[in-house]
Amino acid sequence: MKLNIQYSEFVERIDSYKNDLEKLTKQNVKNASEYENLESSFIELKDNCATYIESVFSEDIGLNFSNLIRYENRYNIGMEIPLNQKTKNLNSRIKERIRNIEYLVQIVELSDPLFLGKSFEQERSNLTTNEKATFLLSKLYSLRKTNRLWDTKMIFEFNQIELDSYDEARGITKILENNGYVEAIGTKDGLSAKITSEGKLFWEENSKTVSKKETEKIMDIFISHSSQDADTAKLLIDLLKTSLNLSSSKIRCTSVNGYRLPAGASTDETLKKEVHDSKILIGLISPKSINSAYVLFELGARWGASLPLIPLITSELGSELLKGPLSGINALNCCEPAQLQQLISDLKSELEITGESPAVYQEKIDLLVKHCLEELLPSAEESKSSIKQTVQKNNSPSKKDDDKIKSYCEKEWPNDYTMRVHCIKEQREAKRDIETFKPLDIPEDVFKSILQKAISEWPTDYTMQVHSRNEQIEAYVELNNL
Repeated sequence: MKLNIQYSEFVERIDSYKNDLEKLTKQNVKNASEYENLESSFIELKDNCATYIESVFSEDIGLNFSNLIRYENRYNIGMEIPLNQKTKNLNSRIKERIRNIEYLVQIVELSDPLFLGKSFEQERSNLTTNEKATFLLSKLYSLRKTNRLWDTKMIFEFNQIELDSYDEARGITKILENNGYVEAIGTKDGLSAKITSEGKLFWEENSKTVSKKETEKIMDIFISHSSQDADTAKLLIDLLKTSLNLSSSKIRCTSVNGYRLPAGASTDETLKKEVHDSKILIGLISPKSINSAYVLFELGARWGASLPLIPLITSELGSELLKGPLSGINALNCCEPAQLQQLISDLKSELEITGESPAVYQEKIDLLVKHCLEELLPSAEESKSSIKQTVQKNNSPSKKDDDKIKSYCEKEWPNDYTMRVHCIKEQREAKRDIETFKPLDIPEDVFKSILQKAISEWPTDYTMQVHSRNEQIEAYVELNNL
């Protein structure tokens, strides 16, 4: 999922198409010839807009987004109707395209990977339920002026937030609804929601509290890194905490649980402040991080302010990875035990703390060095890739089952390709859930009976099978607690 150009450039171009469409709605049509010219201009304009949209997004979403503009509902096809009615119908078609353009821009704005582009590199695979709920509320707050209901599962998916189960988006939305923060309604695919007045008030007060707390906190160590190097960062944190006796609140590492930014904090503003105010910044330098916009910004900002900065190399390429002004800074290598000892010694001196003796944290150094060396082994990477491909293959539905899913979704959404793609993904995910889910809190024979009932009631709809199964399980548990 990617926007291949800057967001500002995309909006400028898409606004020009929108303005041209709005001009068409203001044209007066006096005869059949003028009507044909107007319709021809409209078709050409919307097709150009759709082609542009498809070209600037990655393949996985470009076609779906362009179809929002290209395909439309037609009015009174083949019927003889008065010119003024035909003109009204054409204006309705044009205005529908304008609304879809506005909707597309809103989708891009709510999706951090699309909105931030190359700058987006935040790991979101291990968020807690509270963090997910806070994130959802923040997005619904940013969408408050649209005054429409938004598919909450789509919000999570478009922001690359990994959900623990098929129904988790529904559960999180229900939590917010029960607190009065959102208004939600059920849809075929889950829940759609919008923020309430109480939710707006809560979010605004909570954001102020978070911002105030953040301004008062100064980190001892800020670890600048790529989210793809999160495993290395975690081992480095273990070493720092053990050797320097630092509390978790004194270390910032945005990809490691327990060291992330607080829920509700303004990401860019908080990072700018902490990069500048932290006592020491350690930059994990790898082939992955050196291509990260965030890492380059953090290292550059720190270097420009002449503040303590320690590049820590994690690659066999060594200091060759450091370019420009950064190449003049002495870097240490985490694959070398002696250099990690020097890192700890330098940190003790800079932070003016005693810390522990080397014997206490030698094991942590050994683990980090071992991990660093293993990362350099091609065979290990190939093995991981092979295992991943095998797992993906085993988790994929058979061709026969997949054909059934595609056939079902085609019947459900014959003219809406965007929803058909969404339907196929939902059905595949639900099918895997049906095949793998095993509850621990109810007898096996009861579960089999519940599952058979769900399958018999919804033989071709895996989504509803999951929904029916979950409702029956909840009812059974509640019945036994009465």
